[in-house]
Amino acid sequence: MERNVLGHAQREISGATTFGKYDFQYHWALCRIIEKHKSNSDYALLIEYHEDVVIADSLYGDSAKFEFFQVKNTGKPFTSDALTKREQGAEGPKSSILGKLLSSCIGTDYEARITEIGLVSSSGFSFDQRDKKLKLDIITSGDLSVDCLSGLTEKLKDELGIALLPENIKFIVPKIKLENHEEFVIGRFAELVNEIFPNSHCNAVNIYRAIIDEIHRKGQNTYDFTVWERMVEDKSLTSHKVKDVIAVNTTSPKLEDFEKDFEYLAKNDMKWNTLTYRKINKK
Repeated sequence: MERNVLGHAQREISGATTFGKYDFQYHWALCRIIEKHKSNSDYALLIEYHEDVVIADSLYGDSAKFEFFQVKNTGKPFTSDALTKREQGAEGPKSSILGKLLSSCIGTDYEARITEIGLVSSSGFSFDQRDKKLKLDIITSGDLSVDCLSGLTEKLKDELGIALLPENIKFIVPKIKLENHEEFVIGRFAELVNEIFPNSHCNAVNIYRAIIDEIHRKGQNTYDFTVWERMVEDKSLTSHKVKDVIAVNTTSPKLEDFEKDFEYLAKNDMKWNTLTYRKINKK
């Protein structure tokens, strides 16, 4: 068994227990892994584990690197002040939105393995940028004006004690929208299957339902995991699972021809009995 580098107590588990309120963020996560699936990459999508969405780029814990995302479905664009605003709580100031995201990443055992820290906002961002003419769907720290960047850094220094904004942070405007997120993801699955299996026929709705059900089930698991393999099995949606679901719900003319040829050879040339044929055919 391998030690789980993410296996320490989570900051909070309320997201998992109130899962129904945050369905949008998991549909955004599906869009993210569909893009990875096109390149035949391994991944493990973690739902409500340290952050809203965490994606590991490997199924092996000793080599996995991570992307951390907080996904917000808001009515208006986030300003830099809104992202760093701290409400007063019973025990003092609460964490800001940006401070909460960075506290999941900075100063952790896995900090050096995080390749991307993303804040996703359905309504976008209203930042003071270096080039005000640009309309960006992904904003990096390098795109911010000097005043905007120094303002963010100063407030985060007071909150978290950090002197610099991480270079790998991104502010992301998603293509998916709240009002059509289910249809959008179904369409993306259909495009994915057509790209990896040209001229095939798939039931994109069934693929979507099977995978979203898996995410719902995994997302409601609030336990911590000290063993990597258990976390992957009980808490994540893996690339292997997505491949299996797609295979079950996709037919290809080439595959149908192969199955017919296999059946002919097995029964006529190999002369396998029914039990042997079924056993090998299933594999």
